[in-house]
Amino acid sequence: MHTAIARRARYVDPAVRDFATRGFDHRLPGTRPRAAAAAILSGVVAGRDRILVGPDARALDIGVRVFAGALQRPLATITGPVFRRMIVA
Repeated sequence: MHTAIARRARYVDPAVRDFATRGFDHRLPGTRPRAAAAAILSGVVAGRDRILVGPDARALDIGVRVFAGALQRPLATITGPVFRRMIVA
């Protein structure tokens, strides 16, 4: 989702904040805030237990359901450097 969540989060190191913000804003596909709000509200009104917002959430949901544990290692390989940089400041 293209929201200010990465910019508004608290970071130990400003360089990590900049890295995370660029990642959220430029590298990840996402849904604009207005479309996300509409999807969430529609899901709540419909009483859905699971509300997937945007194509990225749907793709991850399908991947997890189809590949189960086989998806965890490749996903950790991709996201590991980002999270490691956020944690080790």
